[in-house]
Amino acid sequence: PPETRFPGAFEDAFAATRDVFTRVAEFGGDAKRLGVAGDSAGGNLAATTAIACRDAGIRLAAQLLVYPVTDVLGAYADARENARYPSRAENADGYFLTRATMEWFCGHYLADPAHATDWRVSPLRAASLAGLAPAIVTTAWFDPLRDEGAAYARALEAAGVKVKHHEGPGLIHGYFGMGDASEVARAEAQRARADFKALLIRGA
Repeated sequence: PPETRFPGAFEDAFAATRDVFTRVAEFGGDAKRLGVAGDSAGGNLAATTAIACRDAGIRLAAQLLVYPVTDVLGAYADARENARYPSRAENADGYFLTRATMEWFCGHYLADPAHATDWRVSPLRAASLAGLAPAIVTTAWFDPLRDEGAAYARALEAAGVKVKHHEGPGLIHGYFGMGDASEVARAEAQRARADFKALLIRGA
């Protein structure tokens, strides 16, 4: 975005996943060990793609959602919606990703603010999360997205989905790319990746 707004990114992500699923043998892969993963906006696309896969009868082995965007109603500018997630105020500034930046992102991605209620934008607002692939969800203590990511982990669990939530003690948004600068970031990211790999090896 803004050249391609919602639902363009979602449609691309789901189309790519569906294509890999149907042709996985061509890549030397195993359809029973297919997963989706992404961080931040990519975590949003992974989460929504996992829902679309369930609805299309594509059984994923796992999903790795790294500090994902899960609820954009109010575009991070609405005080009432923000109050539902205290991390949006606690970590609004000073920790790499800011709430103002999230507002800017939403303005570019959504042509119509009403789209924020669509599960393809806000997976936390899906009618049902039952039957989704096992999930590894990571959040970071000092991240405005922390609480919505944690809420999604809880919602998955409540729907009967197997979930492992890594809370990212002492870390900030983006820590998966900070392994060279922080041993804590590297270790936490490796732990989540190892959990994801274990789910893929086990297969759906």
